[in-house]
Amino acid sequence: FEAQYQQNPGVADGCLIDLAWFGQYDVAPPRRELLYVAQSWDPAITDGVRSDWSAGLTWGFDGEDWLLLDLMRVQERFGLLVDRVCHWHERWRADALIIEGVSIGHALFDKVRERRLPGTLIAPTPRLSKIERVAACTAQLEEGRFLLPAAAPWLETLRHELLAFPDGRHD
Repeated sequence: FEAQYQQNPGVADGCLIDLAWFGQYDVAPPRRELLYVAQSWDPAITDGVRSDWSAGLTWGFDGEDWLLLDLMRVQERFGLLVDRVCHWHERWRADALIIEGVSIGHALFDKVRERRLPGTLIAPTPRLSKIERVAACTAQLEEGRFLLPAAAPWLETLRHELLAFPDGRHD
């Protein structure tokens, strides 16, 4: 019913990802109290209205758990995306920036590297499909060491996309 009549392919128990694997936090600690902040980007090839989103995540490590601090989903031209990635990196004073090294990700990485951002910058090329990569880290997720905020403007969209994976419109 959800998929056919509501155009909502997510199912209550999810497909590959169970929301019960994620812990929750109420208030993120200040940046100075986090031991490490990492950002990752999965850039979209095009910026059209029907295109995938360029998605970025900011995770903070507090010594025990990884907290999802921020999420950004944008559909914008390449030049604006470069500016956004750099600005977001500076805003969070990230220790690492990971850009998926496929397609437009290589060009994004090159442009970001030209700006000489501090920290570790890498663009790994995935060797497995997204489904295989999620399956490979399921045990880590089940440990409950990855926490989502109790409230955030982007949280409901994230939950929906996690539950819909891999059959949702955006992956």
